[in-house]
Amino acid sequence: MYRHFKNAFESKALPGVLRRSALTLLLFSLSLPSARAASAEWPGWLGPNRDGKSPDTGLLKECPPEGPPLLWKVDGIGKGFSSVAVSHGTVYITGDLGGRLILFAFDLEGKLKWKTDVDAAWTRSYPGARSTPMVDGKNVYLISGNGVIGCFSALTGKRKWTRRMSEFGGRTPGWGYAESVLIYKNAAVVTPGGKNCIVALNKLTGKTIWKSKGFTAGAQYGSCLSFTYKKAPLIVAGTAEGLVCVYAKNGRVLWSNPWSAHNTANCPTPAYAD
Repeated sequence: MYRHFKNAFESKALPGVLRRSALTLLLFSLSLPSARAASAEWPGWLGPNRDGKSPDTGLLKECPPEGPPLLWKVDGIGKGFSSVAVSHGTVYITGDLGGRLILFAFDLEGKLKWKTDVDAAWTRSYPGARSTPMVDGKNVYLISGNGVIGCFSALTGKRKWTRRMSEFGGRTPGWGYAESVLIYKNAAVVTPGGKNCIVALNKLTGKTIWKSKGFTAGAQYGSCLSFTYKKAPLIVAGTAEGLVCVYAKNGRVLWSNPWSAHNTANCPTPAYAD
């Protein structure tokens, strides 16, 4: 599944950021003709483990020359840069319409289940929806380009709680907040930037669990990653001052690395291996 974009990469003025205007959501069949479609979840940005790997099986070994069969498409979802989340038979995606950021939910036949107004659209540099929705159980989480963090019912789209990055001293980066919420156990983790660079919120209530201290940096455009090293649960984020790693239980800074500090834009989500 992916968005179809007109005039892809039409501008070269924004290094590292996809320069696309989203118009259409399409779903293709990638499963073998004789096999049922796999039911693995793709709950958010880069899949279930934020590593871009799908646990699906029974897939085509290669696509036919004419491309995979188109199952359905939906027009009119607005402008944006986000990818989809797929969970419990529902496809979630965002788009800017009429000056508002809208979160959409479609069934696996392309029928609209619901849509909800999240926030004012990001209208400054390169307008368009940014954050990919994150689905966790009965909730879906989203960050607006302006820094509104929202939790919504995955079944109905009803708003459950919202917070703002500015509450924690965060300042909107030049191209807007673009990260996707990280769910770690009972926490929704985001990167406001500033003195409280990384923040963990109770995923059910939105109340603050912890705020990182001892590291000050502006927010950038990648998303947080959780991993375990030597039995220590950790969270790492890319910032304007480079990578920073904190303990997942309390947000205490373990280390930082300035290798990518002061780039025009730090966009990748960190990766962990070995």
